[in-house]
Amino acid sequence: MLFTATVTDFLAIDAVIYRSLGDSPTLRTVKHDSKWFKEPYFVHAVEWRSHVYFFFREIAMEFNYLEKVVVSRVARVCKNDMGGSQRVLEKQWTSFLKARLNCSVPGDSHFYFNVIQAVTDILELDGRPVVLAVFSTPANRSDPLAPR
Repeated sequence: MLFTATVTDFLAIDAVIYRSLGDSPTLRTVKHDSKWFKEPYFVHAVEWRSHVYFFFREIAMEFNYLEKVVVSRVARVCKNDMGGSQRVLEKQWTSFLKARLNCSVPGDSHFYFNVIQAVTDILELDGRPVVLAVFSTPANRSDPLAPR
């Protein structure tokens, strides 16, 4: 199976996590739905056990600010996902989950490193499987997805 995280059009509007090849059905994330993705920048993917994890940054939809707020996230899909029924999520992931990654300086200042830059493959640290990531602050207000 081939798992891909990319955009499928020249305008970079249709972001997708896509599974192709192999014996399982072809699946993708829902098209043009900002609850799934909002201008994502995919950084790395890691296969581990029965899941594939995708690390990325995107514009946060949960904040109601005038400016764009970038957050880092991890999404997970099950490798054996067969997709939805003909009425609900047909040819789309039913196991898709995403969570925010919070890298910040502790204390009252709320200083966040919101821009994920790089992620390792699975490493073993003290006998536990881990991934390590590098985060930075946004470069400037006009381009919130640009690294600093």
